[in-house]
Amino acid sequence: MGPLKSTNYALVLCLSGSIVFAQDEPNKAPAHESHPISTERPSFSSSPIALERGKWQFELGYQYSKDNEGVSAQDHILPLLLIRTGISDRLELQISWPGYSSTEVNGNNGHGANDVGIGVKWQLSDPNAATLLGLFAGLTLPVGDSDIGAGVARRF
Repeated sequence: MGPLKSTNYALVLCLSGSIVFAQDEPNKAPAHESHPISTERPSFSSSPIALERGKWQFELGYQYSKDNEGVSAQDHILPLLLIRTGISDRLELQISWPGYSSTEVNGNNGHGANDVGIGVKWQLSDPNAATLLGLFAGLTLPVGDSDIGAGVARRF
């Protein structure tokens, strides 16, 4: 297959905004004013900043890919779900599920559920440091459909 041309549409759910407001204290600036959202967008971009302890963030997206160089292929993936929560000052838990894939290659169709990912992010540097550093470790759990998923656990 030739180089894959991709158009990616991302939607960051604002559910975290309602959770943030529920955690505000009287006479204190809302948390969203002092700590902007830092999205992950799995496979597209990653942030070294971990969510604060007790905070939750939900991200959703849609991916459409098409390749017409030598092979006629297109792929739709939805909902590209990522759930993040801060479990300590610099440690974050992430659960991801690309969701449902529908693929067509040279007229042959395939579809099904993708595998689930679980991982942790450790923020190494202070959030105000000139260079931000973080480490991420994770596993892909083979729970997806056999035609779509890996079939075995994988590290990422």
